[in-house]
Amino acid sequence: MKKIYSNRVLFLSLIGASSAVNAQSSNESFVNQGQISVASGGVVSTLYDFDNQAGAKLSNDGTVYYYRDFNNDGYYSFTTNRKTGKAVFTRYAGEGELGAQLISGSEMSEFHDVELNNATKKKAFDLKNNMEVYGTVDFQDGIIKVDPTVLPGEKLSQGMLSFQQGAKAINVKDASHAEGLVEKIGNESFQYPKGDQEKYRYARISAPELKTDGFVGEYRTEDAAFFKARPTIAGVIKELNTSEYWLID
Repeated sequence: MKKIYSNRVLFLSLIGASSAVNAQSSNESFVNQGQISVASGGVVSTLYDFDNQAGAKLSNDGTVYYYRDFNNDGYYSFTTNRKTGKAVFTRYAGEGELGAQLISGSEMSEFHDVELNNATKKKAFDLKNNMEVYGTVDFQDGIIKVDPTVLPGEKLSQGMLSFQQGAKAINVKDASHAEGLVEKIGNESFQYPKGDQEKYRYARISAPELKTDGFVGEYRTEDAAFFKARPTIAGVIKELNTSEYWLID
């Protein structure tokens, strides 16, 4: 069974209005094949897997709760210069423990604010999409693992968590951070919400020169092959800590 919005426009525009889509089994999906607009103050929640299909559009200036998986093969964004849009990735309390949530899709997904809140240990969110954030990522609970697999015929990884100019991460900790590639674009200082093996180990950069400057960061532990290929010490470096390292590129 699928809930389908096809060849039409769905507007959720009333201040304080809300809409809920409820699922009874894990095989059901909320599929958008048309256009959905969530206005500022509007609230939408779905217990279905959400599937924004190719050619479909979703503009979120309100708050949308995703209680299961998320897939975007179309257009997913918010109104330029509006700072009210928020996506919450969490599990519905009445359904119990359902494991990691998949965030996938072939097209870039643009968010203003994101809240991550899933108590699943080790991997609460499996990111296989280019998630671009322009506001705040609130790490309430759960580790988001960014898939580093390089797509065939492309130089891009399947997953990427990208903080745009003005974006930041808050409430980062051992229980909730990003493992894998994290990108920062902009000319401001930034503290990467990175970790590995359930340990939060941030890195910080000073402000680059240009708003278009971008740096990708990653933190790794227990990577013997990395240090085997880089055994040399030089200059002021007298000893290598071979248990962990940070990459900023």
